[in-house]
Amino acid sequence: DTDDEQLARTWIAAQDLRLLYHAADRARAEQAFYPWLIYCADADIPELTRLATTIDSWRAELLAYFDTGGISNGPTEAINLLIKKIKRVGHRSATSTTTCSDSSCTAASTGTLSAPPRSEVGYHA
Repeated sequence: DTDDEQLARTWIAAQDLRLLYHAADRARAEQAFYPWLIYCADADIPELTRLATTIDSWRAELLAYFDTGGISNGPTEAINLLIKKIKRVGHRSATSTTTCSDSSCTAASTGTLSAPPRSEVGYHA
């Protein structure tokens, strides 16, 4: 397979996995899950096989989405990741500037927030 073919197969697998969440109920999601695993295995792409193996090990959690009426902790996890990133990297103000060279970037900040340019103020009003 060429790189383009592998990329296309991987993209199809990702879209089909997303479609599982659009199933009408758990039974239909389960019916679509097995063919998705087969597709991933038949694609013979190591990364896709690894993804399918991981997703299969989380099958119960994936299908629990349908048992809870579509409740997800995704938004909570997104906020937790953002908090961890801010703790790790630090908070930079909206007026920070970044200077980059070929090998590194440095950031400087005035430490204060300034109003957006007039054109943006009118746009957001």
